[in-house]
Amino acid sequence: MQKGRINVAGVQQLQVLMASNPTVGQENWFKRFGDFTVCGRGHIVLTFLESHHTALGEEVE
Repeated sequence: MQKGRINVAGVQQLQVLMASNPTVGQENWFKRFGDFTVCGRGHIVLTFLESHHTALGEEVE
């Protein structure tokens, strides 16, 4: 966020997602937020990708 790669609206969307306690498997997953993608495994967020990067795993709705 400090480098301007993730905007405040994206962080707010991520907060809503995490507060909803999404159902994710034990394998790799990702969720797209327009400007960035969050990637994780199980209940752990592993990394944030810029929109032009490719995510691996199952997309979370």
